[in-house]
Amino acid sequence: MRYLFCLVLFGGLVGCGVDAGWVKASRATHDVIAPAHRKYVESDSALSDAQKRNRLTLLDAWGARIAEWEKEVD
Repeated sequence: MRYLFCLVLFGGLVGCGVDAGWVKASRATHDVIAPAHRKYVESDSALSDAQKRNRLTLLDAWGARIAEWEKEVD
């Protein structure tokens, strides 16, 4: 019975796409937060170079993932 539940649950997720409204909201959020956070990270002398690099990589990955979602909903 547990296996059937898992198959139904995961089988239903395979067909799930990304909602265009959610992608648009994610892009809007990113476009407001990312530039300000990038500026903060780059200017924060308390952060090590590795910490800055990690945070900037995260921002870039966030933007790249949203770009992928935008391709999916076009």
